[in-house]
Amino acid sequence: MTEFMETTTETTTETIPTARRPGRLLPVIGVVIAALCLVAAGVFVLSATSDRDDAANARRDAAAHLRVQRARADRAQAHLSDLQTTHREALVQVDGFLSEMDAMVTLADRQVVLETSLQDAGANNSTARVDEYNDLVSRSNEVVDQYNARVDALEKRIKAAFPGTTVSA
Repeated sequence: MTEFMETTTETTTETIPTARRPGRLLPVIGVVIAALCLVAAGVFVLSATSDRDDAANARRDAAAHLRVQRARADRAQAHLSDLQTTHREALVQVDGFLSEMDAMVTLADRQVVLETSLQDAGANNSTARVDEYNDLVSRSNEVVDQYNARVDALEKRIKAAFPGTTVSA
């Protein structure tokens, strides 16, 4: 029986390398990728929400600016209409004044012709021309009276059109 006891048990302590199985690493990688995708989706949602809010604010600002521009354009259009009406009225008045001045220029031309004839008749001292001379003086005075009447009428029109205006010769 002693023989049995002499058998020693030898224990060997060998280290067996433990190889990781690929099956354990795959779920970890999947979880990491899923977490990264979740973070990326969150960033994308935040960015998209921010962009949407910025676009909505920009649209509201643009709408406000458009209302202001439309109001300015409406005021400018009304002002332009007022100016056009005033311009038409002034144009009618000026046209009337110019027509009156045209008639006065015609009278002044007649007066110049009569004065020239009057000087010619006066330079010739013949007794036959005395009646002609007196006739020229009479016609010249008539033209001067017509001219003065037109000047008075034009002065009244100007004072009526532009109150407080003084007209001087």
